Amino acid sequence: MAAFSHKALTEEITAYLAFMAERFPVMSGTDEFLFFPLVEESFNYRSAMEDLSPELVGETIARSGRALAVADKLAEAEAEKLDLQIDARLLKMHAENFIRTFEVEKAHLSDPSLYFRIAAHGLALVVDDSEFLYGRIKAATELFRLGSEQLGCLSPGKKAQGLVWAANFDDFLTELAGEVSKEKCSKILPELENLHDSSAGFAGRIERLETSRESDSLGRERYAYLLQSAFGLQNEPEELYETLQAERERLGNTLHEGALRRGYRADQWRLAAVDPPPVEKEPVEPIELYRSELHRLADWLSEQPDAGDIDTGLIPEVRTTPGYLRGLRAMASYAAGVGPGSRGIFYIAFAEDSGEPDTCLARHSDYRYITVHETFPGHHHLDTVRRNLESPIRTHSENALFYEGWACWAEQRMADLGYFTRPNELMCLQRRRFQRCLRSICDVGLHLGFLDDSGAAELMERIGLKGKLAAQCILQYRCQPGYQLTYTIGRLEMERLVGRFRGLAPNDRELYQSLLAAGEIPFDLLERHLERCFCHVSENAE
Repeated sequence: MAAFSHKALTEEITAYLAFMAERFPVMSGTDEFLFFPLVEESFNYRSAMEDLSPELVGETIARSGRALAVADKLAEAEAEKLDLQIDARLLKMHAENFIRTFEVEKAHLSDPSLYFRIAAHGLALVVDDSEFLYGRIKAATELFRLGSEQLGCLSPGKKAQGLVWAANFDDFLTELAGEVSKEKCSKILPELENLHDSSAGFAGRIERLETSRESDSLGRERYAYLLQSAFGLQNEPEELYETLQAERERLGNTLHEGALRRGYRADQWRLAAVDPPPVEKEPVEPIELYRSELHRLADWLSEQPDAGDIDTGLIPEVRTTPGYLRGLRAMASYAAGVGPGSRGIFYIAFAEDSGEPDTCLARHSDYRYITVHETFPGHHHLDTVRRNLESPIRTHSENALFYEGWACWAEQRMADLGYFTRPNELMCLQRRRFQRCLRSICDVGLHLGFLDDSGAAELMERIGLKGKLAAQCILQYRCQPGYQLTYTIGRLEMERLVGRFRGLAPNDRELYQSLLAAGEIPFDLLERHLERCFCHVSENAE
């Protein structure tokens, strides 16, 4: 019975992923849409883009409902089979979050930023291939035309965020037109003009739409459901808030004590925690600093017997974030590979740099931690392992709580291994944790009503963000809830599991390998997986 159930589940997973790749080729082809599976089959539809018409969205909601029913039925029938439970939960999370986003929240009717995000990421994925770019430009033009017709009354935050995205997308098209002109793609330029007119019309529609009185804060019940369905968090939101406040106090005390030990005042912890790049005899281009650090990191890890099974031979590309992507990506980011032969890209943005190398480097004092977080043993390593899993759902699933929690924990792991040793380096690690913790508190506090915008702005000022930049972050936390939690709560969960199983695993290397062997799964299932590995918890043979 169990083998039959898992076979049926695998067939449903394969069919559902293929359906989503065809219907939503952009959202299934990039890791920027956290509730979507990252499906390589989307590579077959590089000329296409999403159709967000109510009819096709409705069909996909119905298809997701059928996938959800299959996952629930088989999981209930085989409650003791962990591998089936993992695959069923991941399928359920993908299907349930599509339903939540498009049936409950009606994002295609109420969130203008969704249109800009699909268009920008869809074009960015094919910018190097004129044939596919031409097709997607035409598709994006139609996407904005449809959005202008069906977008309804907007919440204050969604309207404000939509206008921010409109400005970013206009800059994106300007940069993209410059890239196309260099390649002398005469066929594409007129279509880009049509796209510009269509997106400008959509932006005008956003400005003219009425603003509703609906709050952008989810409230307790909706926020709790989001955390459970999208991130796999079983904790109550109030419990998470208390955990974050305790972590804030602990990290704050650590930073104050560290500053005093280094001869600073306690309130000068930010200065004491700066880890400046090395001073070279000759000026170093900032991007070369990251490239050389990545190779240094890979070489160092290859010589560490306790580092785990890290394939440092598969080094990602390191690129300066091109102008047309700067509105889409953070200062440092990693883009997982999707198509055949892709090895991922480690992006670094220097958008505000003056061009002077020393000035550029001063803004990137965390470059060694950033490199660890985005590459080895952080995001790049995690994605490399994920793409080689056998399960058809796990190889396509990124769980944000696991994804960011692993990368944040990897920073500490590298300190434990001896890669970071200087006092300012170790304080830098605590500063990064403290900043992420405050962002997490803002995320929870804004949606539970514990914080208003002024209270959140005070927390943002603690980490050096003021004025317009702080307001942009707060707007993002309101309109894209939950994600900021993943850094701190994900790390704490990873630390808890490592602490529990370190004495049970034969060695650290085997423990680290086992942490990733089941995929990026919710932590309650990860704990059951580790119990099976190290606590002699067995299942009936399948």
